[in-house]
Parts: sequence; structure tokens; C-alpha cells
Amino acid sequence: MNSTSDASPSSGLPTPDLPPEKGHPAGLWVLFITEMWERFSYYGMRALLVLYLIASTQGVLENGETNTNPGFGWSESSAYLLYGVYTWAVYLTPIFGGWLADKFLGTHRSMLVGGWIIAAGHITLAMTELFGVTPGQVVTLQTGPGAVICFGTGLALIVIGTGFFKPCVSVMVGQLYRRDDPRRDSGFTIFYMGINLGAFLSPLVAGYLGEMVGWHWGFGSAAVGMLAGLFTYQVLRPRYLRGIGDPPAQKGSAETLMIGAAAVAGLAVLAVVLGLFVLPLMSSWGLEQVFWGAIAFLGLVAIVAFLWMQPRQERAPLAVIFILALVGNIFFWTAFEQAGSSLNVFAKQKTDRTLGGLLDGENFTLVGAIDEEGFPASWYQSVNPLAILVFASLFAVLWVWLERRNLNPSTPMKFAWGLYLLGMAFIPMMYASWATQDGELAGAHWLLLTYVGCTWGELCLSPVGLSMVTKLAPDRLQSLMMGFWFFTFSLANLCAGLVALLSTKVESGEITFVFEGLAGFFFMLVVASIAAGVAITVLTPLLKKMMQGVK
Repeated sequence: MNSTSDASPSSGLPTPDLPPEKGHPAGLWVLFITEMWERFSYYGMRALLVLYLIASTQGVLENGETNTNPGFGWSESSAYLLYGVYTWAVYLTPIFGGWLADKFLGTHRSMLVGGWIIAAGHITLAMTELFGVTPGQVVTLQTGPGAVICFGTGLALIVIGTGFFKPCVSVMVGQLYRRDDPRRDSGFTIFYMGINLGAFLSPLVAGYLGEMVGWHWGFGSAAVGMLAGLFTYQVLRPRYLRGIGDPPAQKGSAETLMIGAAAVAGLAVLAVVLGLFVLPLMSSWGLEQVFWGAIAFLGLVAIVAFLWMQPRQERAPLAVIFILALVGNIFFWTAFEQAGSSLNVFAKQKTDRTLGGLLDGENFTLVGAIDEEGFPASWYQSVNPLAILVFASLFAVLWVWLERRNLNPSTPMKFAWGLYLLGMAFIPMMYASWATQDGELAGAHWLLLTYVGCTWGELCLSPVGLSMVTKLAPDRLQSLMMGFWFFTFSLANLCAGLVALLSTKVESGEITFVFEGLAGFFFMLVVASIAAGVAITVLTPLLKKMMQGVK
């Protein structure tokens, strides 16, 4: 069926409950709130993960002060590696979870299963403290076997739960609209604002609790957010989302269901084992590049085989999804996701968070959130979602304004715009790096400028990409292709961790890219992002033809 045709009873897509001129379906707001709380849980934990891993294990620090909030004491390179593998797995399992939702569970049941598992994962992370701290001892260690096992189990549970939860919410938003409904893109933009409202609040709450009170309090608050989202969804769904996300009429065998579920769980366990044990060992042997190169080659072979198996009329639109996902998504999010790793550590170690002494913990106190180092470094993680809340509606209006004048860029060109803006956003970090070369701290404004610039690029690319998948993918592959879309986030997050690992070598002078130190690292992100944008610009005429009239 042509992807631009009207929804019909046989298409499996419900009829929206409101006509276009009267606003959006009420179910959109239920999904908005549900996703907001799920993102609160994820981004709260994400803001703390690297900082927790590199925090000292010692009860008494080198300066003689008592450390009441010990971490794992890892090196930055080890923390970046685990961060990359973990976020890789978080966005990898949705491709299998989406397939299970399409074939067996339906998006509704898959969401519930995933949500409860995610909540259990955050609770398990919070319990790590029970295995690491011995009351009454001067030195507190977080790296004992019990703490490592508990920590790894919590990460694995979050990976499994996200696999079931993540691909389903976006698909359910798409099911609220006909394919040609003019509200569709703006509906996804509103939904995207819900994602970022949760992402804005979580670093402020979980970040403050984790850095200033105790890491387990931060992880525990993420669990509370997930439980709040589940409660909201289960209470409101019968009224506003009846019939949305029901299981398919023809289900696969129970044996196949068990195999699929085992694949999700197996991938989660594999990721944790890789991040905690195998890859650090391979890195010491210098073999990690060979490992990931083999994975990339096998992935490309799998994509080509998948396209070849599809009906001829569906291959070109599906190929557009793959091309923009692999070229646009991976390059964009590899640079963007430095937020949770290298940029996060830059905020902690090299940024003046007292605002020139104004917020030094003595002259200014905000319910205990300000100490002698200034505001918590994790608070920078709220800049991006706040900027989205501020600018998302402006971008939505911009697309409509351009459309009325026949100037609205095509989907591929919006991807290119996003990459251009992203590349320019890292220029301020070059100046910030130069400011720290003599041991000084960089001004707080440099990171602020970078996060806002990255946000503008994101608004050109991300909501448009979600909408594109639901328009180009055939009905029978909706959840699967949404799962693949998040799979490219998986690859990008893995690359982000490996690129952040590269930053430690650039900073030490082992590698130089045009400029010495971290300035060269950030310049590399500028060049790579803009080069990817140029590649998509060149491919745009071909991609528009392959989209077969879909805008």
C-alpha cells in the first residue's frame, strides 16, 4: 500500500476522535504525560551515571575532607566505555521489543511490561549503596563484588525494560492520526515537548539528590518518576486510548515469543558483561576497533538482506529511512550525546559553576543545592530540554510559515540543517578549551551556548525523523522500523562513548587534530557534523524521489 494513502478500517489505524479543526486527540496528552515520566527516569539516571562512576571511593579525599558520597572510582576512559555500551544497549533492544509488540503483545501490554521492569532497574541501582558502604569505617568502597553485581543488574533491567517500552509510545502517537492528517507533524512536536519536560526536570531533581545528598537518592528518584508514569497511563488509558495498542489479531507461536523475549534479556546481559569486563580487557589489548568494525560490517549486511526481502514497491521508502538513520542520526547523535559523557565531565572538572564567585556556597545558598564548587554539574543536562520547551513551538510555527510560501525544506534537508547547526554549536567549546589551558576554569556560558546550539539542530532533525518513520514504513512494519530508528540511536550512543574515550587521548596529547588539547577534539566534532550535513544535502534530490511523494 502506498504510504501516503488514507487510513482505512483495514489499515489497522484507528480514526482520530476529533476532526482536524478542533485540536488533537485527547489520547495524545495521556501519552505525553506517560513519556514525560519515563524520560524523567531515564535522563535522571543518565545525568548521574558517568559522575557516579568516576567519583572517588575513598572516605577521606586528598585534601583531607570527608567524602560522604563515594562512587566507583573509575577512570574517565573506563566510565566513557561503559556509558557508551550501556546507552548502545538501551537503544538496541527496542528493535526486538518493537517486533514482539507487532507480533504478540501489542504496544499497550509491551509498554506496561517495560515500564515495570525499568522501575525495578532504578530501584536496584539505588540498592547498590547497601553493598558498598560499611558504617563506621573511614574508607568506603563501592567496587566490591556485591556492589558491582547489583549495579550491573540494575543497568540490565533498565535495558530490558526500555526494549519493551520505548518503540511503542511513538507508534501509539502515530496511530492517533491518519497518514495524511495535517496535525500529524505538530502532534509529534507536542509529544516531543513531553519528552523534554521530563528530561528538563530530572537533572534538577535526580542530579541534585545524587550529587548533593547521595547517589542512591538520585537513582531512587528516577524509579519514582517511572512509577508515576505507569500510574498515569493505567488510570487514563481506558477512557482516552481505548483500542489503541491492542495485540494483533493473528499472533505468532508461544515458542517464538519466548525466543524474542530471551533475545532482549540476552542482549541486556551481554551489554553489561561487555561494558564491565570484556571491553576494558580488549581495550588494554588494543582490539576494540576490530570488534566494533566486525559488528558494523555485519549490520550493513543485515540491512541489505532485509531490504531485499521486502516487496519491490516498499524498498525505496524503507531505504530512505535506513539512509537518513545511518548518515543523519548516527553522526548527529554521536556528537550530541557527548552531553552525558565528555561535556558532563567538562562541566564537573573544568567549568566555573560559581558564576565568577557569585554562587560559592557562602554568598548564595539554594536549599543546600549550592556548595563551594557552585551548582551541581548535572544541572547542565537540563539546558537542552529547557531550550526545546522554549524553541519547539517556534520551530513548529517556522515550518508552517515556510510551507505556506512553498519554502518548507524537505525531510532530508531538515536533517542537513540539523547537522550544520550541531557542528557550529561545538565552536564555543573550542574557546572554552583554550580558556582552561593554563589551569583556569572556563566560563559557564560556553557550555550553555553549545547546548542551546545543539538543541536547534535537534529540533530540525529529531521530531521530523519520528514522523518520517511512521509515514514511510508500511503498517505491518511500523513498530519494527521504529525499533530500528532507535537502534541507530544505539549505534550513535556507542560511538559517542568511543569518541568520548578518544577525548582523553586528545587531551593528554597522545593524538592531535589540528589544534592541541581538547580544542582539537571539539574541532573534530565541528568538522564531522558539517561534513555529514553536506553529504545529505548532495543526496537530497535522490532521497526525495525515493520517498515517492511523501513530505
